[in-house]
Amino acid sequence: MRKKMLSLVLALIMVLALLPVSTVAANATVTQVIPFIYDDVDNFSEGLAVVKLGGMWSFIDKTGREVVPFKYDAVYHFSEGLAAVKLDGKFGFIDKAGKEVVSCQYDETWGFADGLAAVELNGKWGYIDKTGKVVIPFHYDDTFNFFDGFAAVKRNGKWGYIDKTGKEIVPCIYDNAGDFSDGLAPVGIWGFSSYKWGFIDKMGKVIVPCKYDDAWFFSEGLVRVKLNGKWGYLDNTGKEIIPLKYDEAYNFFDGLAVVGLNDKYGYIDKTGKETISLKFDDAYNFFDGLAAVKMNGKWGYINRMGEEVVPCQYDDAGDISEGLAAVKLNGKWGFISVSGASTPQQPARTTASPTNDSLTCDGAAQNPTVYKIGGSNYFKIRDVAAMLDGTGKQFAVGYDGQLKSVTATTGQGYAKQPGDLAGAPAGGNKTAEISSDTIYVNGEKVDAEVYKIDGSNYFKLRDLGKALDFYVGWSQERGVYIETDKSYS
Repeated sequence: MRKKMLSLVLALIMVLALLPVSTVAANATVTQVIPFIYDDVDNFSEGLAVVKLGGMWSFIDKTGREVVPFKYDAVYHFSEGLAAVKLDGKFGFIDKAGKEVVSCQYDETWGFADGLAAVELNGKWGYIDKTGKVVIPFHYDDTFNFFDGFAAVKRNGKWGYIDKTGKEIVPCIYDNAGDFSDGLAPVGIWGFSSYKWGFIDKMGKVIVPCKYDDAWFFSEGLVRVKLNGKWGYLDNTGKEIIPLKYDEAYNFFDGLAVVGLNDKYGYIDKTGKETISLKFDDAYNFFDGLAAVKMNGKWGYINRMGEEVVPCQYDDAGDISEGLAAVKLNGKWGFISVSGASTPQQPARTTASPTNDSLTCDGAAQNPTVYKIGGSNYFKIRDVAAMLDGTGKQFAVGYDGQLKSVTATTGQGYAKQPGDLAGAPAGGNKTAEISSDTIYVNGEKVDAEVYKIDGSNYFKLRDLGKALDFYVGWSQERGVYIETDKSYS
């Protein structure tokens, strides 16, 4: 079973072809943004969405403008500024202006990740950079893209791993393999009639023995595995965190995961607590505070409280992506926006409790000032800047008094200030009030929950990770951790 993180994401929420702006349940407002005229679509990625019309594929922007003609046999979504396109049976790459950057000459590709793309030519796979230069020769029978600095490759019927120089780091000894995440990769060994899966680290050391019937990649510190027909979750030590009792289970996103039992789906948190009951016919992950769910053959959307905010009335639906969703009705796809319904309103005033939950950045223990509000940890942005200074994700912090806004500029260093990384706050609980300050990253306003405590702004760590593109994870053994060599996910 291939573990492709960059395969075309199923996602897309679609709506009735002539649907006007309308107000729906729980004060949500649905607005038609792009007409429902397409035969197929994919989510928005990097500001553009894949669309199909009349048997050919193209891309549109968020106004519905076609950025390239409908001439391609197949296209993949944009990743790292480039998209794979297929013309006359061969794949190449275009930029967002539609310019062909790499000519259509390859038999297959998986798109760009970590600066390189796996491409196939004459039955063999290698890797190219964004100029089209071959950086790893066509030696392999099959490959995956690079994640966490390593890629799975197949040679002579066996899988192993290489680094970006093409050096073999883990020998090709496995019958199947998947992508690295959180420093571990799933590997499979063929048994009597099926694969048995376990996990190895980047040195090739077996961390979890090959005993599971299926395994996926890590997300937010946990990984889903299957044994004897049931799914559950492990941490990165192999410890069972959530019992293997579900018929289906999916990766964690924003602290929740979809699970299925007896053909019904709901949501659990990282402790295994059922936060939204298993009552849906199908369900997708939460993005931007909303999740697509299916009831009685129709799709709609719920918020994190499980409240139906967009009624189940569509024939198909997918994830919210970059503020828009594709929905389908009467055989056609278009894009809508859903506003005013993602989550319950942030309390204007609440209690903030000091916490000394463990945190590491790139493996090194850190000592930020952290408060817990409503079950989430809130951090000072200057503490995060101090932790990330000197890494590939460093950023400078400023304040614009006229705009009443915090500013963050990526790529610039940060000079540590008195009071930064001062550790667990003293004095017990504090009153936290919604901050009127906004945050701008590289000049663009960012949506984030911000509280003011003792005159300082505190942000959810995952909001900062998303805005500044650093990875935030969690495991029972490690607690919260930041990895700067990986993007937010």
